[in-house]
Amino acid sequence: MSKDVIELYHCTDTRSFRPLWLLEELGVDYTLTPIDIFGDGKTNRDYLTINPNASVPTLKYNNNVIWEAGAICMYLCDMNPKSGLSPDVSSLYRSEYLKWMFYVTSTMEYPLVDLFLHSKLLPKEKRRQSVVEYSLERYKKILVVINNSMNGNNPMMVQRPYMIGHEFSVVDIMVSSTLNWFPELLHDFPHLKSYVDRCINRPSFGTAMEKN
Repeated sequence: MSKDVIELYHCTDTRSFRPLWLLEELGVDYTLTPIDIFGDGKTNRDYLTINPNASVPTLKYNNNVIWEAGAICMYLCDMNPKSGLSPDVSSLYRSEYLKWMFYVTSTMEYPLVDLFLHSKLLPKEKRRQSVVEYSLERYKKILVVINNSMNGNNPMMVQRPYMIGHEFSVVDIMVSSTLNWFPELLHDFPHLKSYVDRCINRPSFGTAMEKN
């Protein structure tokens, strides 16, 4: 059987860290190709033929090209089913898996992106304090939802160590990496803080950070 050829196009401190972390967790061989999406000219022409969005991540898996961090992570798990990092279609956890994988990109990220833009990235004259305040309000509601899902605020129930059951999964890569964008916002959520620490203390996170 021929060996899979895997190449991840990555830019430091972007969403492409998620599949990078997952690749380290999977322990598979891959090539990491750096792309500077923030530099002058944004990206080179060759990369635009692979991803016309001029964004990262992009994954080449043999002859397949995939965009979007969540889609890439799901695909990598589908291609490596023995890893146990995603539940199979017959699992009771499959619906939870799908829900949280899409929740991160469809709901959780939006207030954080606005918060980042209007507190750090945009020129000061374009920042809006009202957007910052509204984003913080929205994000705190999201933190409550995640915390409650793990029974983080109920001492009478067993607190879940991970998002879907008691084993680490790709959902935890998606959720914990996003929570770690603004770790200072977790001060009212000690269970979530412990959860993030538990995830990022995995050896795979450390090796991914060295390559980030």
